[in-house]
Amino acid sequence: MLEFVVVGEAVADVRIACALADRVINEEGPEWLRLQNLDWFRFWSGLQPNSSHSTWSEVRQLSKGFPELTFLRRFAGPDHKRENLPDYAPTRKAILLSALLRKDQFPAAIILIRDLDHQPERKEGMEQARAAERGRLVVILAAPKHKREAWVLNGFICENEREQKELESIRQEVKLDPCLEAHRLRYASQTSRAERNPKEILQRLTDGSREREERCWTETPLSLLRERGAETNLKTYLTEIQESLLPLFSR
Repeated sequence: MLEFVVVGEAVADVRIACALADRVINEEGPEWLRLQNLDWFRFWSGLQPNSSHSTWSEVRQLSKGFPELTFLRRFAGPDHKRENLPDYAPTRKAILLSALLRKDQFPAAIILIRDLDHQPERKEGMEQARAAERGRLVVILAAPKHKREAWVLNGFICENEREQKELESIRQEVKLDPCLEAHRLRYASQTSRAERNPKEILQRLTDGSREREERCWTETPLSLLRERGAETNLKTYLTEIQESLLPLFSR
């Protein structure tokens, strides 16, 4: 059975990343796999065995038990004068911890989830850390631009008249379609207009229903998610699952 380690900022991030990965495997994998229960072939875990997932704060705490990881304060590549890009160090620590905390067998892959929060260099740092792994472990990056809610908005399709009216009202307020242009919803509490907050927009559209929110990524066709998510990095994530995670089931 394949073990997939997942690290995110919160349970909500882990939930959407895992669900989308399973959808790609189920819907785009080989026919023999589509007809099976995925729980027979893969399981999700955190950095520590027998955990369901890990958070980035846990990465910081766990790394304190491994003094050898202190070298990650600076970039560990050929150009030692180069400073770490943002998120290089925590990403590299998470990758190494997934191996250090397992004595018997490495996980098959690790999925790392991190909102970019208006810092595109975060994704560059994560990619830098993945490159340092040199292919020894499959590393999948889920980096929503700018927030996880952007991915949910990418999958929002109106189901009733209330939602249609609310969506139209939001379009008029922010002068864009929050589902088609979720990447343009830039919000920082001190400097941005409150009506452009993707969290608030999603709250309004789904009427605060977690079940309604989940349907945005569990029922919306993957083709539409890719189309709408080209600028939010959702398309990139789905492609990484298809090209790097799915082949593990055929080994």
